[in-house]
Order: sequence, then C-alpha cells, then structure tokens
Amino acid sequence: MIRVLMVTNIITPYRQPLFNAWAESGKQAGIELRTAFMARSEPNRRWPADRYPLNHPHTFHGGLDIPIPGRSIRLHANPGIWSDILCHHWDFVIVGGYDHITSAVAGLLPKGRGGRLLWCESNIFGRRPRGGASDRLKRLLLSRYDGYVVPGERAREYVCTLRPAARRQPFLVLPSAVDETKFKTARSWSADRKAEARRRWGIPTNARVLLSVCRLDTNKGVHRALAAIVGRIDRPLTVVIAGEGPFQNEIRSYVRPAGKVQVRLVGYQEQDAVCELQGLSDGFVLASLWDAGPMALVEAATAGLPLLCSDRAGHCPDLVIEGSNGWTFDTTNPDSILAAVTAFAEAGEDQLAAMGARSAKLTDEKFATRRVVEAINDELIRLHQKRKTTR
Repeated sequence: MIRVLMVTNIITPYRQPLFNAWAESGKQAGIELRTAFMARSEPNRRWPADRYPLNHPHTFHGGLDIPIPGRSIRLHANPGIWSDILCHHWDFVIVGGYDHITSAVAGLLPKGRGGRLLWCESNIFGRRPRGGASDRLKRLLLSRYDGYVVPGERAREYVCTLRPAARRQPFLVLPSAVDETKFKTARSWSADRKAEARRRWGIPTNARVLLSVCRLDTNKGVHRALAAIVGRIDRPLTVVIAGEGPFQNEIRSYVRPAGKVQVRLVGYQEQDAVCELQGLSDGFVLASLWDAGPMALVEAATAGLPLLCSDRAGHCPDLVIEGSNGWTFDTTNPDSILAAVTAFAEAGEDQLAAMGARSAKLTDEKFATRRVVEAINDELIRLHQKRKTTR
C-alpha cells in the first residue's frame, strides 16, 4: 500500500468531492490517502467543515492562527502536522503551497525515505517582479521538493519560471475538478425550463445573458469588464453578476434602467443557485488579472457554456480554445474585452450551442473527477516504482 499524506489549509466545496473520489480510487489502486487540514475554516469563507464530510482518514490540526493585516486569510502554524510528517512513514507527502507557516516549514523538514511533492496552483501573472528575499525563499522551498502537483499549464509555467531546474523534475497534473452531478444539469435544460428560470430571476426571456460568478475585488476584473462594454456595445446584453466584495458599490453604479447593456447584481449565491444561473445563461465571463485555478471557469465549462476568459487566468490555456468554445481577451485592454463580448453578443444561437457543447466535451475529457484521480494515482504509482528502483 502506498501511503500518501495530503497537507492543505481548509476543506472546501470543491476539494471535498475531489478528495473523496481520490481516496476511493486510491483504495482500488493500492493507495491510502490521508488529509491533514490546518484549520476547519478561515475568515470570510462560507464553508463549515461539517457540511463537507470526507470518506477517508483526515485530521483538523490545532495550532496558531495568525491574522494578516488587511487580508481576509490567516497564516497557520500547526506543529501537529510537522509531527505527522516526521513521526510516521509516508511514501509521499504532498504539501499545499508555501504561503502558510505550516506549509513553508513542511518543505524544510527532513525528507526521510518518502517523496515530497509541492501542490502549487500559483499563476505566473500573480508574481511580483523577480528578485528580493521573497523570491530567494520561494526558490529555496521549491528546491526542497522531488516533484510538483499542478492544476495546469499556468502553474507549471510559474514553477519553472521561478526555478528553471524544476523542468527536469516530475510534474503531476491534478486539474481542478467539480461536482459533475450538480454542474452537468444545465446541459439538459429545455427552452421552457430556461425561460421559467429567467422569469424567476426577473430576466427577460429573450435576452442574451452573460454570467459572472466571482468575488468582487480588483483582481477578478468585473469592474474593468463593465467599464469596457457599458455604453460601447450596440447589441442588447444582460450581464448577471453573482458575488460580493469590496468593489460591490462600484459595480452597482453600472446597474442602470436604460441602455443596451443591462447589469444585474444578485449577490453571493450558494451552489444550487449558481447551477440555476448557469442554466439560464448563454455564456460565462472571467476577467481576472490573475487566478490560480478558477473553479467558476471549470464549473461553467462543465455546465456547457461558451467561455469568455482573460488570457491571464489559470485554466484559460487548458479550457478555452479561441473561436471553438469561447473567446480570450487581455483584461488590461478595454478594446480586447469589448471585442470578445461583442463577438459573443453577435453570435447566433446555433453557434453558441455548439461552443457550449465543446466546453462540456473538454471538461469530460480533461477535468472529469474520475479521470483526474485515476491519472494522479497512476502517476503516483509510476513515481513510487521509479523511486524504489533508484534507491
């Protein structure tokens, strides 16, 4: 049995189905997964741990919970996790990131005979300019790992840019996976069901609807997208925005009774409501300056929506094929945003339906949970066998 310890900060609605499927698939493949969490939740996270039960051994470790001034997250320091790593035999320890004290120290602990992998979802566009103590520390931490687990090309690019020697090390791909049982439902919606959902949300049944689901902050770029299209696009369009955050009031200023672009701000929505919003929409937009592994993009593609996506977002190169299932744009360039949204607004119904079908096919081939966990298990087994032969 190959024993794997997965270290991460908190349980979330997207990690739970992934970890459960991973554990179940692992049993059949001879892999025993255990997860170690740094905390049950974090500030501004609406995900109580009890709502997301796990089907495999796991521990919520106590420790220091250190607030970061001006940030919604906290730094975790969990001696219990360090003890778990040092005092038990693991064939692989997978450490989620290095932005907590717990994960940073975990990368520096003695390795023993097992392999140590860094689970890195960072995006090259989120990096500050190279140089300085911060980058030196990151390069040191990256050098402590035997390989890397990444969700896609953007994260691999980040690791290799920061540490070019990493190109010679194993990269295991673990794409973001969502609960398909929920997000696939929109694919089969009838025209009548779509019209009825629009009436419930107060959206004209004949509107061209573009959906955005995200936190309303400077990074997610909703305000930039609206500034680029409101008053500049000459096709009727309804933009539905599900989310909340510090830019809420600025975004609300675009909610106007007249004009070609109608903006509906519906606030934070739970998963079932998001699925309904996907079902009534014609497309999905993500305008992030950077985004590690945007789950909302995977969810929208799984629902079978055409995608309009910033070329800086994680999963953009993995999920969006220009002109096939969507459009990409430079979120720092208003004209680029306008061109993508105009193309969406002018597209025919048949064209959008075909694009949505391609989005669904892409997620079935690359992001389906079963495929994802089977592939990561195969890679762990291969890496384990290789390590045994080279000892």
